[in-house]
Amino acid sequence: MGSDLLVPEAWVERLARIALALPDAYQEEAWVGERWRVRGRTFAHVLPIEAGRPEAYSRAVGSPGPHVVMTFRADPEELEAITRSGPSSRAASLRARSPLHLRGGRTPTSCRR
Repeated sequence: MGSDLLVPEAWVERLARIALALPDAYQEEAWVGERWRVRGRTFAHVLPIEAGRPEAYSRAVGSPGPHVVMTFRADPEELEAITRSGPSSRAASLRARSPLHLRGGRTPTSCRR
């Protein structure tokens, strides 16, 4: 696939410190970007979007990029806790219009292997 846009190394390192603190977690290079897994299942993935690629992620954020996005697996209750622990409701409403979206569940279907 290839991209000139990279995820900043400092971001990957910070995410790795958090993710690798979980039992049995490991990091690996993904088809694009980096991902963290436990027992073969991806729970976090950080990747660049550039020129509308990967297409499913570009559609999900509503922009061709350039952006760096992180997706993660979360139960609905965890997702609610994450969104409520963020900035004030005014800032959250502004954030809802930005390319950052928190969603529970699976990676967009067209991005699955």
